[in-house]
Amino acid sequence: MAGTDFDMFDAEFATRQFSGNHALLIQILDKFIAQHQDFDNELTQQLRVNDFDAVKHNVHTLKGVSGNLGMTALYNECKVFEQHLATEQISDEQRDMLLHTFKQTLSVVKAFNEQGSAPMAPEEKASNSEKSNLIAALKGNEFISDGKMQSYLASLDLAPNVQEQLQQAIHDLDYPKAIQLLE
Repeated sequence: MAGTDFDMFDAEFATRQFSGNHALLIQILDKFIAQHQDFDNELTQQLRVNDFDAVKHNVHTLKGVSGNLGMTALYNECKVFEQHLATEQISDEQRDMLLHTFKQTLSVVKAFNEQGSAPMAPEEKASNSEKSNLIAALKGNEFISDGKMQSYLASLDLAPNVQEQLQQAIHDLDYPKAIQLLE
């Protein structure tokens, strides 16, 4: 079972899922928390009455959402639980493992949201916006002029060697490499 917050929630991966839009990630995580806050009680009740169709649906949904949002441990635990569900013989230990991982993940995500919902400094917002704009331009295979590139570099907080690599990748029209450097 996972032990660190990173194992529970890969915030960098989740942020990349939303093209660096931290505010949107916070909104989505708030929605996740609201929609799944009673998952443990619902799962326990569904198992109590042997409603395996509902259990399969809810665990599969949770697996998909947790995988897309970087909740690695929960995603993996849902995969294991689904394998046990195939026999429709779920032990209390198997249920408890899933629910324990779920509760830990929910706790880590709530803490992340509480920290992350603090307003960003204006220069951080501008930097994130410029970075998002550059990534969008690269994904759209747009030509980046030297002047525009200098403007992007001035607003991005990148190490000098990364700036060099980024400029070279864009000059070589290797946009996938440039995007990788930015993400």
